Order: sequence, then C-alpha cells, then structure tokens
Amino acid sequence: LTGHLDCSSNSITEPSNASELQWSIYPNPTSDQLNISAPSNGLWNCTLMNAAGQIIRSANANQPSIALECKDLAPGMYVVRAITANGESFSTPALIQR
Repeated sequence: LTGHLDCSSNSITEPSNASELQWSIYPNPTSDQLNISAPSNGLWNCTLMNAAGQIIRSANANQPSIALECKDLAPGMYVVRAITANGESFSTPALIQR
C-alpha cells in the first residue's frame, strides 16, 4: 500500500461561530493537565478523546474553567470537545507529550 500526502496547502480557516474564539485550552502541548475555559458561566461538558474516538476523560462543570489530568495518559494526539447546555460546541486537538 503506497500513497501520497500533499501538505503544501497553507490556509487559515476562521471559526464559523464567533463564540469559538472565547474557548481556550492551555497549555497545549502538555504533560500533566489541560485547562479548558468556557465562553460563559453555566453548565457545560468536556470530553478528551483519543485518536480512535474513545472517550478518555469526561467532566461536567458549572464554572468557567476546568482542569483535566493527563499525567497517566500515553503521549500522542487527542481531541478536546466541549459543549455548553445551550448547544454551543468547541473541538480542538491537544498534544500530550513526555
């Protein structure tokens, strides 16, 4: 099996929803914990998924930010997905490294 991957395209995509700019995740990359901040107060859910789409961590919050522990996770690429009670969502890659 052979193939070709073209990585020559350089483009920047703006968020489709202005509230996406208000979500933040830091530090990224990380080795011990990820801090996730929501655009507003209120109930929201955050999940950390591995490359296979399996949920590794999940947390509900009723505050503007939460921390997900990552010390015991294998190094690699993960996806953080957060959803507010009114349906606003945010997804971004997160890198765990040692």
